[in-house]
Amino acid sequence: MVVQEPCWMDMIIKYLSTGELPSERHEARNLRLKAARYALVEGILYKKSFSLPYLRCLRPSESLYTLQEVHDGICGQHLGGRTLAQKILRQGYYWPTMQKGAIKFTRRCRGGKKKEQQQRERLDKPWINLAKTFCPSRMMAERSSRAECYA
Repeated sequence: MVVQEPCWMDMIIKYLSTGELPSERHEARNLRLKAARYALVEGILYKKSFSLPYLRCLRPSESLYTLQEVHDGICGQHLGGRTLAQKILRQGYYWPTMQKGAIKFTRRCRGGKKKEQQQRERLDKPWINLAKTFCPSRMMAERSSRAECYA
């Protein structure tokens, strides 16, 4: 039997599966209101959504793995925090601190920083690219090679 760490989902799952509420009246009311936004399907908690299908709720360990896989994985694009959170949401996953966690995760990323630094270096020296583009000898060489194609 796998023992899972306690998390935000436990109270909602317990209420949806057994109907058991906390003894305190205020907490019970809050849990009922919160649980109305969730569905329990075959023991898996899903968040109901208006414009998307049900979103599978993830535990903290699963959410970290999901962040790593979407950010750095086989199709990883080293996205920014908000974009990363939206992409995970579109993939059908949810946890309450998704956006904050994604922003925090991307701040620790080093892979995208090298790319940003290279882009900044290119922007700092725009005359180098312009010099290569408008070099007269290069333009003459291109014209002569084009003339050979039409001869």
